[in-house]
Amino acid sequence: MAAVVTRSHTQEQDDQGEPMGPLEYHTERWRRIEAHQEIDLRSMNLIKFLNGEIDRFSRAQTRKLSKKAEIFVVDECGVLYRLSRLTGNRPQDMTDELRLVVPETLRLDMLHYAHEDFQGGHQGVTRTFERLRSQFYWRSMYSDVRDS
Repeated sequence: MAAVVTRSHTQEQDDQGEPMGPLEYHTERWRRIEAHQEIDLRSMNLIKFLNGEIDRFSRAQTRKLSKKAEIFVVDECGVLYRLSRLTGNRPQDMTDELRLVVPETLRLDMLHYAHEDFQGGHQGVTRTFERLRSQFYWRSMYSDVRDS
């Protein structure tokens, strides 16, 4: 039996071995973040609540989520962000004030990135924390940076 190799099959094999381009990398990065937020219970509950899916929550859960929800937003791709500051004279849709909510499953990756990406050395707890905090959010971030 003879095997036939088509140009498209050869192209598929070549594509698998090549590194991703910037656009593909960016798309994959956001797909991964969204997928991890979907399996993170805290993130998913906030996303569902912000998208108006409140019938699934008990009265107590709804009250608790409504108190938290005012400082979170979901973008058009379904990714959850936290507003860094909420003030009366600042609109909630200022994108430069948004920090990506990092699910628990990605926190170690983020800590590794923060330690490895800063000009080849550890910059200390405060500088590492401030760098992460400027773009990302998760509860207990400071203690996670300190303990890593």
